[in-house]
Amino acid sequence: EASLKKPETPEDLKALLLSARSVALSTQGASGPIVRRAFDALGIADTMNPRVVLISDMTAPEAVVRGRAELAFTQVSEILDTPEAQFLGPLPSPLQSLSSFSAGLSSKSRASQAASAFLMALKSPAAHTHMRTAGLIPATE
Repeated sequence: EASLKKPETPEDLKALLLSARSVALSTQGASGPIVRRAFDALGIADTMNPRVVLISDMTAPEAVVRGRAELAFTQVSEILDTPEAQFLGPLPSPLQSLSSFSAGLSSKSRASQAASAFLMALKSPAAHTHMRTAGLIPATE
């Protein structure tokens, strides 16, 4: 398997995409629409549309590992959760879209002490280390 270069700029990403015969996108979630907007922004939507392989029975990185597509675009955490997949990096800044996750305590919680402890644990350095390893960016960064 050839090693691919991380696309640092939109022009790098455009060159990578134009060199690919197929690109896997999940039929669920926000990744597909985000990548299609990137195709539009790069001016290559018409070229890329026939190369898109829509994936619904597995993750997009699994589709690459199984040979159904050459490239995949999805959440960083989903790529890192597929050890056989090669992570090239996030989309270049002008095209990047971040997902935010929040946690809170309900005023009607039956286990408010346990929920509070969980929320405090999410703020810990150990949890932040684990989040970074999983491809997530803790809110404090």
